[in-house]
Amino acid sequence: MVTIAHVVRKLMKDKPFIQECMNENLINFGALAEYLKPDIEKELGKDVKHLAISMALRRYTEDHQKSPLLQLKIDAKSELIAIANQIEIIVKKSSRALVAINKFANGLKIEDGDRLSVIQGSREISIVVNAKHYDKLKSSLSGEKIISIKRNLGIILMYIPKKYIDTPGFFYFLSKCLSFNNVNMLGMSNIKTEVSFLFENDDLPRAYEILCELIPKENS
Repeated sequence: MVTIAHVVRKLMKDKPFIQECMNENLINFGALAEYLKPDIEKELGKDVKHLAISMALRRYTEDHQKSPLLQLKIDAKSELIAIANQIEIIVKKSSRALVAINKFANGLKIEDGDRLSVIQGSREISIVVNAKHYDKLKSSLSGEKIISIKRNLGIILMYIPKKYIDTPGFFYFLSKCLSFNNVNMLGMSNIKTEVSFLFENDDLPRAYEILCELIPKENS
Protein backbone atom coordinates (compact mmCIF):
# COMPACT_ATOMS: atom_id res chain seq x y z
CA MET A 1 0.00 0.00 0.00
CA VAL A 2 1.36 3.39 -1.02
CA THR A 3 1.48 5.79 1.93
CA ILE A 4 2.27 9.46 2.39
CA ALA A 5 5.71 8.47 3.67
CA HIS A 6 6.40 6.48 0.48
CA VAL A 7 5.43 9.41 -1.73
CA VAL A 8 7.51 11.85 0.34
CA ARG A 9 10.60 9.65 -0.07
CA LYS A 10 9.97 9.40 -3.80
CA LEU A 11 9.60 13.17 -4.21
CA MET A 12 12.67 13.96 -2.12
CA LYS A 13 14.88 11.74 -4.30
CA ASP A 14 14.14 14.13 -7.17
CA LYS A 15 14.87 17.24 -5.07
CA PRO A 16 18.45 16.93 -3.74
CA PHE A 17 18.82 20.63 -2.94
CA ILE A 18 15.71 20.56 -0.77
CA GLN A 19 17.18 17.50 0.95
CA GLU A 20 20.36 19.42 1.72
CA CYS A 21 18.39 22.29 3.27
CA MET A 22 16.42 19.80 5.35
CA ASN A 23 19.64 18.21 6.58
CA GLU A 24 20.85 21.64 7.71
CA ASN A 25 17.49 22.36 9.41
CA LEU A 26 16.86 25.30 7.07
CA ILE A 27 13.43 24.17 5.88
CA ASN A 28 10.04 25.22 7.21
CA PHE A 29 8.17 21.90 7.20
CA GLY A 30 4.80 23.60 7.08
CA ALA A 31 5.69 25.57 3.95
CA LEU A 32 7.29 22.53 2.32
CA ALA A 33 4.22 20.42 3.09
CA GLU A 34 2.03 23.02 1.40
CA TYR A 35 4.34 23.02 -1.63
CA LEU A 36 4.29 19.21 -1.95
CA LYS A 37 0.60 18.73 -1.14
CA PRO A 38 -0.70 18.83 -4.77
CA ASP A 39 1.89 16.27 -5.95
CA ILE A 40 1.20 13.95 -3.03
CA GLU A 41 -2.56 14.12 -3.51
CA LYS A 42 -2.14 13.46 -7.23
CA GLU A 43 0.05 10.43 -6.50
CA LEU A 44 -2.36 9.01 -3.90
CA GLY A 45 -5.55 10.00 -5.73
CA LYS A 46 -7.15 11.52 -2.64
CA ASP A 47 -7.08 14.53 -0.33
CA VAL A 48 -4.33 14.54 2.28
CA LYS A 49 -4.12 16.54 5.50
CA HIS A 50 -1.41 19.18 5.70
CA LEU A 51 -0.37 17.97 9.17
CA ALA A 52 0.12 14.39 7.93
CA ILE A 53 2.53 15.60 5.24
CA SER A 54 4.47 17.72 7.75
CA MET A 55 4.87 14.73 10.06
CA ALA A 56 6.04 12.53 7.18
CA LEU A 57 8.61 15.16 6.22
CA ARG A 58 9.93 15.35 9.79
CA ARG A 59 10.29 11.56 10.00
CA TYR A 60 12.00 11.48 6.61
CA THR A 61 14.49 14.14 7.72
CA GLU A 62 15.27 12.35 10.99
CA ASP A 63 15.94 9.09 9.13
CA HIS A 64 17.95 10.75 6.35
CA GLN A 65 20.20 12.60 8.80
CA LYS A 66 21.40 9.21 10.07
CA SER A 67 22.66 8.10 6.64
CA PRO A 68 26.42 7.35 6.32
CA LEU A 69 26.79 10.07 3.68
CA LEU A 70 25.92 12.76 6.22
CA GLN A 71 28.43 11.40 8.73
CA LEU A 72 31.36 11.94 6.35
CA LYS A 73 34.27 13.92 7.74
CA ILE A 74 37.71 14.62 6.32
CA ASP A 75 40.47 13.60 8.70
CA ALA A 76 43.58 15.58 9.60
CA LYS A 77 45.84 13.41 7.43
CA SER A 78 44.48 15.03 4.26
CA GLU A 79 46.65 17.64 2.52
CA LEU A 80 45.98 20.48 0.08
CA ILE A 81 48.18 22.13 -2.56
CA ALA A 82 47.02 25.07 -4.72
CA ILE A 83 48.60 25.75 -8.12
CA ALA A 84 47.67 28.89 -10.05
CA ASN A 85 48.30 30.02 -13.63
CA GLN A 86 47.34 26.92 -15.59
CA ILE A 87 45.84 26.61 -19.06
CA GLU A 88 43.67 23.93 -20.61
CA ILE A 89 43.55 22.97 -24.28
CA ILE A 90 40.99 20.44 -25.47
CA VAL A 91 41.64 18.76 -28.81
CA LYS A 92 39.84 16.19 -30.89
CA LYS A 93 41.11 12.73 -30.02
CA SER A 94 43.39 11.09 -32.57
CA SER A 95 46.50 8.92 -32.65
CA ARG A 96 48.48 11.85 -34.02
CA ALA A 97 47.33 14.09 -31.18
CA LEU A 98 48.46 11.51 -28.62
CA VAL A 99 51.89 11.30 -30.23
CA ALA A 100 52.17 15.12 -30.21
CA ILE A 101 51.19 15.31 -26.53
CA ASN A 102 53.70 12.62 -25.60
CA LYS A 103 56.46 14.48 -27.44
CA PHE A 104 55.48 17.70 -25.66
CA ALA A 105 55.49 15.92 -22.28
CA ASN A 106 59.02 14.63 -22.84
CA GLY A 107 60.23 18.22 -23.03
CA LEU A 108 58.86 19.20 -19.62
CA LYS A 109 61.01 19.40 -16.49
CA ILE A 110 58.90 17.77 -13.81
CA GLU A 111 61.69 18.10 -11.24
CA ASP A 112 61.59 21.89 -11.73
CA GLY A 113 57.87 22.16 -11.04
CA ASP A 114 56.36 21.58 -14.47
CA ARG A 115 52.99 19.86 -14.21
CA LEU A 116 50.97 18.13 -16.90
CA SER A 117 47.52 16.55 -16.71
CA VAL A 118 46.11 14.65 -19.68
CA ILE A 119 42.61 13.17 -19.63
CA GLN A 120 41.32 11.12 -22.54
CA GLY A 121 37.63 11.03 -23.28
CA SER A 122 35.98 8.96 -25.98
CA ARG A 123 36.21 11.84 -28.49
CA GLU A 124 38.35 14.55 -26.90
CA ILE A 125 41.58 15.00 -24.97
CA SER A 126 42.06 17.59 -22.22
CA ILE A 127 45.58 18.90 -21.56
CA VAL A 128 46.21 21.10 -18.50
CA VAL A 129 49.68 22.55 -18.06
CA ASN A 130 51.54 25.57 -16.65
CA ALA A 131 50.59 28.71 -18.55
CA LYS A 132 54.24 29.42 -19.45
CA HIS A 133 54.14 26.39 -21.78
CA TYR A 134 51.10 27.60 -23.74
CA ASP A 135 52.98 28.58 -26.91
CA LYS A 136 54.99 25.36 -26.93
CA LEU A 137 51.89 23.21 -26.43
CA LYS A 138 49.93 25.12 -29.08
CA SER A 139 52.80 24.62 -31.51
CA SER A 140 52.98 20.90 -30.68
CA LEU A 141 49.29 20.57 -31.53
CA SER A 142 49.65 22.32 -34.88
CA GLY A 143 47.40 20.60 -37.39
CA GLU A 144 45.16 19.12 -34.69
CA LYS A 145 41.54 20.23 -34.24
CA ILE A 146 41.50 22.44 -31.14
CA ILE A 147 38.04 22.46 -29.58
CA SER A 148 38.61 24.97 -26.78
CA ILE A 149 41.29 26.92 -24.94
CA LYS A 150 40.89 28.13 -21.36
CA ARG A 151 43.36 30.43 -19.66
CA ASN A 152 43.72 31.74 -16.10
CA LEU A 153 42.96 28.44 -14.43
CA GLY A 154 44.02 27.05 -11.09
CA ILE A 155 44.32 23.56 -9.62
CA ILE A 156 43.88 22.29 -6.08
CA LEU A 157 45.38 18.91 -5.28
CA MET A 158 43.91 17.09 -2.31
CA TYR A 159 45.76 14.09 -0.89
CA ILE A 160 43.37 11.84 1.01
CA PRO A 161 43.70 8.65 3.09
CA LYS A 162 43.01 5.42 1.17
CA LYS A 163 39.85 4.72 3.18
CA TYR A 164 37.99 7.49 1.33
CA ILE A 165 38.43 5.92 -2.11
CA ASP A 166 35.72 3.33 -1.44
CA THR A 167 33.51 5.56 0.70
CA PRO A 168 30.15 6.07 -1.05
CA GLY A 169 29.35 9.75 -1.59
CA PHE A 170 32.82 11.09 -0.75
CA PHE A 171 33.36 12.93 -4.04
CA TYR A 172 29.79 14.22 -3.96
CA PHE A 173 30.50 15.54 -0.46
CA LEU A 174 33.49 17.55 -1.74
CA SER A 175 31.69 18.99 -4.76
CA LYS A 176 28.62 19.80 -2.65
CA CYS A 177 30.67 21.87 -0.21
CA LEU A 178 32.04 23.92 -3.11
CA SER A 179 28.77 24.39 -5.00
CA PHE A 180 26.84 25.34 -1.85
CA ASN A 181 29.39 28.12 -1.33
CA ASN A 182 28.86 29.36 -4.89
CA VAL A 183 32.27 28.21 -6.14
CA ASN A 184 32.22 26.93 -9.70
CA MET A 185 34.32 23.80 -10.19
CA LEU A 186 35.34 23.29 -13.82
CA GLY A 187 36.43 19.70 -13.32
CA MET A 188 37.43 17.02 -10.83
CA SER A 189 39.43 13.83 -11.27
CA ASN A 190 41.39 11.48 -9.07
CA ILE A 191 44.26 9.04 -9.21
CA LYS A 192 44.02 6.75 -6.20
CA THR A 193 44.51 9.09 -3.21
CA GLU A 194 45.14 12.30 -5.18
CA VAL A 195 42.05 14.36 -6.05
CA SER A 196 42.47 17.20 -8.55
CA PHE A 197 40.05 20.14 -8.80
CA LEU A 198 40.08 22.66 -11.66
CA PHE A 199 38.90 26.25 -11.13
CA GLU A 200 39.13 29.72 -12.58
CA ASN A 201 42.09 31.53 -11.00
CA ASP A 202 39.70 34.00 -9.35
CA ASP A 203 37.88 31.16 -7.55
CA LEU A 204 41.06 29.45 -6.37
CA PRO A 205 41.53 31.28 -3.01
CA ARG A 206 37.90 30.76 -1.95
CA ALA A 207 37.92 27.11 -3.05
CA TYR A 208 41.13 26.50 -1.09
CA GLU A 209 39.62 28.13 1.99
CA ILE A 210 36.47 25.98 1.79
CA LEU A 211 38.39 22.73 1.38
CA CYS A 212 40.78 23.71 4.18
CA GLU A 213 37.83 24.18 6.51
CA LEU A 214 36.90 20.52 5.95
CA ILE A 215 40.24 19.33 7.34
CA PRO A 216 40.39 19.44 11.15
CA LYS A 217 43.51 20.42 13.03
CA GLU A 218 45.69 17.53 14.19
CA ASN A 219 44.88 18.18 17.85
CA SER A 220 41.14 18.72 17.38
